[in-house]
Amino acid sequence: MKHSLSIILGVLILFVSCEKKRPTIEDMIQECYFNSMPDNGKNLLRLFKEYETILIKKGVLKDSSARSYKKLYREILIKDFIDTKTNYSFIDSVNKLAYSDLIHRNNSKCSNKILKNKHYKESITYKIGKITDSLMESNGYSHDGIVSSANILYSKIPERFFQYQYVKLRVLILIPDEDEAISQIQEPISESELQRAFVIYLDKNQKIKLNNKVLSKKVLVKKILNYLSKTVNPVIVINMSRDLNYDYYIKFQKFLQEKTQDFTYKIKENVIE
Repeated sequence: MKHSLSIILGVLILFVSCEKKRPTIEDMIQECYFNSMPDNGKNLLRLFKEYETILIKKGVLKDSSARSYKKLYREILIKDFIDTKTNYSFIDSVNKLAYSDLIHRNNSKCSNKILKNKHYKESITYKIGKITDSLMESNGYSHDGIVSSANILYSKIPERFFQYQYVKLRVLILIPDEDEAISQIQEPISESELQRAFVIYLDKNQKIKLNNKVLSKKVLVKKILNYLSKTVNPVIVINMSRDLNYDYYIKFQKFLQEKTQDFTYKIKENVIE
């Protein structure tokens, strides 16, 4: 469900009676996603297949089916799965590609095209987005709220969603490796700390939210500094949409560090689908 963001979440036709079916919104997203890359994602897909093969050989994945990927997604989303078997960091390999920024961010041209499609509201992607928004609004961004939302979200995502290669890819990108897990263990955050944490949410449109309300960076800094100055052993939790622009997150992270450099605090980052 959550892991540190070295990060950094979300994730993821034929002929019948000789008549071609209308491409789904997910087909369109996949085509646009890979076509936005210089080599149409060829090197990314090569890394993906290599890692997938390793995971199958090690028994992490039963096979390359949608069912296997949904099961793995559940392990990541709810059980904090860590890859301790392969000694391989998929995310590090991906980030070494020259176009890694295109892998982590939303392509605005693609997004606008998809959102304007008359069939968009019939898609799995749209329905998952609406369910996620509803869950986060009702359950909030506390630890317990995220756990509750994650369980409900998993039960609502149809298995067929995981048949798409771009969805499978994003599932694998969510996997933290053993080194990342060790760094998390060295900086544990208890339930009591999470209960008093200052929780920020960054949505896919780069809006900053606090208690479900949008606020500016200026107001955010004022509130954070007030919290840090009055709280013993403070904790800042940053929850972010899996579709958040990765470059934006890195800039936000640096901005936050600069503004809070006079304070010592723990920080926890969660990727939310």
